[in-house]
Parts: sequence; C-alpha cells; structure tokens
Amino acid sequence: METKGQINIYTCDTCRGEIVTINRNEGVTPAFLSCNTTRSCPGTMASQWYHVPQDLTPDWEWFMPDRKEWRNYSRAMVKHFQMGGLDLRKIG
Repeated sequence: METKGQINIYTCDTCRGEIVTINRNEGVTPAFLSCNTTRSCPGTMASQWYHVPQDLTPDWEWFMPDRKEWRNYSRAMVKHFQMGGLDLRKIG
C-alpha cells in the first residue's frame, strides 16, 4: 500500500490525546508510539491505520531525512531508515 501523502491519526490510550500525521515520503511508520500530546504522559499512542478522513490538517509529519543527515541519528535509527522506516517531527 502506498502511503505517501496519506493522513493518519494516533490516539493515546491514557490521556486520549490525538496527533494527526502525514507521510511526506513513502516508507514504514509504527503502529504504536509514546504519547506526543501530554507532557509526561506514560501512555502509548495507537495508529488508526489511515482509516481517517484524508482532508484533516496534519500537525506532525513522517519523513525520510537526507542521507547526509543520518550521521545525526543513532545506529538503530540509521538501520531503521535503511529498512525504509521514517522519522516523526512536529510541523512548524
């Protein structure tokens, strides 16, 4: 399934906060991640698997950093990128 340009929502199981994401590049994104909505929330956010309205405005983006930027990442993240994984950052 091609996901470039797709909108997704991740919802926290603890605080119920949500983030709206967009895939800026084709690649792999996780099903779960640590809460990104409430400071110090111990919750886990779960993907809605792109079963969300595609006209939502994203506030986070999944992206593939340029290869020259990989040196700023851990070995584990570089391996993740080599396997097609994307990184997450807040937009703006």
